[in-house]
Amino acid sequence: MVDPFDDVEKREPTEQVIGRFVGILVFIAGIILLSATFSIAYRSFTTPDWFLPATLLNNKSMISPEKLYLPLVIKLVMLFAMGYFGSLIASRGAQFFMSAKKVHHDESAGN
Repeated sequence: MVDPFDDVEKREPTEQVIGRFVGILVFIAGIILLSATFSIAYRSFTTPDWFLPATLLNNKSMISPEKLYLPLVIKLVMLFAMGYFGSLIASRGAQFFMSAKKVHHDESAGN
């Protein structure tokens, strides 16, 4: 028997809508973290004193290498970590958004 009301638009379940919304939020958080990383990288390469302060380089007394290079290495590692985790968060948000898509059931298969 043919159901005349079968062409009614069916809405997605609330869980899928919430999953898509959370996926978008996580993706946007990752993009914000990536943009902050690129902003810091741009600022560090346009301002030479950001990586190595000129006061340390112009100092007449002997400076230990760990005092000079350790802050530089820490800043570079943190910049790399921010970029890595920002891209990881953005990809997880996109994956979460795509996994919450509407599932189609095949009526002939008995699902």
